[in-house]
Amino acid sequence: MKNDSERALEALLSSGWLQAAYWSPEVDSTNSWARRDLNQVALPALFVADRQTAGRGRSQNQWWSPAGCLMLTLVVPASEAPLSPEQQPLLALQVGIAVAETVEHIVEPNLRGGLAHVQLKWPNDVYCAGKKLSGVLIETARKSSGDGAWLVGIGVNLNVDFALAPSDVRAKATSLLEQTGAEIDQPSALVELIENLQSQIESWRDDLPWLDRWSDRCMLAGKVVHLRTPSGEIVGRCEGVDSTGKLLVRDDLQLHEVLSGEILKWH
Repeated sequence: MKNDSERALEALLSSGWLQAAYWSPEVDSTNSWARRDLNQVALPALFVADRQTAGRGRSQNQWWSPAGCLMLTLVVPASEAPLSPEQQPLLALQVGIAVAETVEHIVEPNLRGGLAHVQLKWPNDVYCAGKKLSGVLIETARKSSGDGAWLVGIGVNLNVDFALAPSDVRAKATSLLEQTGAEIDQPSALVELIENLQSQIESWRDDLPWLDRWSDRCMLAGKVVHLRTPSGEIVGRCEGVDSTGKLLVRDDLQLHEVLSGEILKWH
């Protein structure tokens, strides 16, 4: 008899978009797993794990990967990308929209004490009630045939008990279990997330409007941000993002259009 995880993968494969899907009890990281198997699978492909022993975030930061965290990598072929190279860096923001809208649909009716807006922190984090709920790590890869692909790594804290977390993690992160007091059905959440990711990636490919949906959830807008960029540190007031995915930060001298960087703090 098939378990819930196997039925979820079957449901996703039956839609015809995903060409391969796997679920493992434990891996080093889903991005590493996907990269190792890239030449053996048809794309798009999905790799899901119950636990990661060497999860990674941006800038080689370690991703704490406890039980109850939905961890996956969606491998997207280059054929799904927009024709315009200028639009291709927007993938992280597009993925953020899909994750936030999935989480919002799951969590909003069940929040303790009313609604808490699910927000996006540039470039690739999802927050709920002021704490990090999900992170995204996007890497590029290439098959031996020369065909390119994106490895879209996502971690969503569904049923994580943060009482067991390191103190620095506990102060900054949350889970849907913590926010709602109810356990989330992980296979059902996975199906909804992948369906939303497919829709958002198709919108990205077709260059459909997206900026308002991201901006409505921008948690840094109006705040003073401190960020590190390749050209140095910037401190200024965030004015949101533009249609090319750049973070807009105004200091006393100018408006900075930041394509890549790390948010150090904000207030």
